[in-house]
Formats: sequence, structure tokens, C-alpha cells
Amino acid sequence: VLKEQEKLAEAERECRRALEIFEGLPLPDHTWIGAAQSNVGMVLLARGDHAAAEPMLRQAVESLAQGRGADHPDVAEARFNLAR
Repeated sequence: VLKEQEKLAEAERECRRALEIFEGLPLPDHTWIGAAQSNVGMVLLARGDHAAAEPMLRQAVESLAQGRGADHPDVAEARFNLAR
């Protein structure tokens, strides 16, 4: 909602907070971490911060591949987001 309302700074804060929560779990779930990384990356992309978006989206690909397997559709979607 925040991204669609172009409240990009607030959207980034919320996405980064979600990522912190997922990374702080006792048994981190790489699927959730990858999804959060992808969301942060997409908000950074919307803000025009390509330099920050690229490494975040690369991390999302790696996390999702670790959690789901390299050929999972979620990994393919993350790769698509990176390629945008």
C-alpha cells in the first residue's frame, strides 16, 4: 500500500524492519528473509536507488535459492526482479 501511495521512504522503513525481524529469528527461514530482501530491493528500485537495489536483490536470489532450491518459481521471480 505504501509503495503504491508513493510513500517510498516509509515503505522502505517497514520492509527493512520486517527483514530485521526475519533475520533475528532463532532459526532463520531463508524463504522469508529472501522475500523481505526482495521487497526492500523493489522499494529501492522504485526510489531510483539502483546501486542499493542491486545487491539487495542479489541477496534475495541467494536466500530464496537456499530456502527453496535453485529452480523454484520464487527464485525465478527474484531473478526477474534483479533483471529489471
